[in-house]
Amino acid sequence: MTQESNKVVKMPEYFLQKLEAEGKLSPELQEKLLALIPYFIENGGEITKQYISVLEQELEKERKDVQGLEERATALHNEMTSLKGKSTNLEQLFLDHSQKNMLLTTQNEDYLKDIGSLKTELDHDDITHGYNRRFMLKQLQREIENAEKYRNYSFVLGILDLDKFKLFNDKKGHLAGDKLLKQVYELIKDELPQDCVVGRWYRGDEFAIAVPIVNTRDNAAVSEAYAVFEKIRTAIENHSKEHILKRFAVTSTIGYATYDPKRHVELDDLVKEADKWLQNGKATRNIVKGDRAIYSTYRKPEKQYLRIATNVLKAIPNGFKGFYNGFRNTFYRS
Repeated sequence: MTQESNKVVKMPEYFLQKLEAEGKLSPELQEKLLALIPYFIENGGEITKQYISVLEQELEKERKDVQGLEERATALHNEMTSLKGKSTNLEQLFLDHSQKNMLLTTQNEDYLKDIGSLKTELDHDDITHGYNRRFMLKQLQREIENAEKYRNYSFVLGILDLDKFKLFNDKKGHLAGDKLLKQVYELIKDELPQDCVVGRWYRGDEFAIAVPIVNTRDNAAVSEAYAVFEKIRTAIENHSKEHILKRFAVTSTIGYATYDPKRHVELDDLVKEADKWLQNGKATRNIVKGDRAIYSTYRKPEKQYLRIATNVLKAIPNGFKGFYNGFRNTFYRS
């Protein structure tokens, strides 16, 4: 240690020099120097420059530590600010995603509604607002599948055609004709049992009606379907009498056929048979025509007559067998 570095100075002289050196004395050093006043008093007011240098080094180290802590604090603050910004961005992204999800949900609901509306339009008629031919063809195909799947289940297809509807349409106008078609559709619906289905058919004044039946081995089931068609025919006739002038009166003819997988390989076979009965009925109009209708209505008398004919045959010579066979064939054709 040199003599200069150990030179003893008076406290007031050194203290004043330091205070006069503006900007060179840190607040921390000032506090340290002030804390040394009692020491100076105890030691006659003298202190070495070496001790002052050590104090300055310690203060510089503390200052750097404080500066490092401040820099670290600043870095942490910046990092927190950055994270806050990222958090804000994530919140905005989440909000945007939620809004987009809500929009997609709304669009999906609208899309499903549009599909439902389109399906309704495809399966319904513009005039009657009931089922159209497209839907009826699908329904009839489902009925065929059910008949093939379940034992003793079948259905009857009825095709209804309005008599003299063209005359009514020409005289009253198309608006009146459309109104009548809607009224007829409502009349048919009112007379149908719960499981039956009705819809517009090929021509403008035709309706197709599907009537499910059970116990297909009993012809009474077909008679019940016949009774349903007869109620419909009567309802249309009565409505025409009440609301339409006699010369423009509109009635209905119904031809029907019972689905039989042995005779009807395709749906078209059943439709052709029902249409055949319809054309047969159009010769007289305002009537219900169909397979097994008369046969089922007179089933019991038929059995009785056949038993009588059988007993008569037993009582007469063999030469009269031709008479019996002719009687039997004639009865079946009726």
